Amino acid sequence: MEREQKRLEEYFKKYCPLVFRVAFAEVKSHADAEDVLQETFIKLLRYHPVFESEEHEKAWMIRTTINLAKDLLKSKWQQSTVGMP
Repeated sequence: MEREQKRLEEYFKKYCPLVFRVAFAEVKSHADAEDVLQETFIKLLRYHPVFESEEHEKAWMIRTTINLAKDLLKSKWQQSTVGMP
């Protein structure tokens, strides 16, 4: 468990600024970007992806962030249009 925590801390230090910038560029909201950031790292913890290289690792972080941001925007749009004629 301690090893997993250390691994996550290393990923967080390495990718937090990048993930936040990508998320913010997509959602245009500080709070929503923080939510996407958190979800990205939860996915990393949950799925334990194996990366072939540092480039693969970075690409996974970026693609996951973008996908989660788009999912968030879709859900917000659907919530705001529910009940509209």
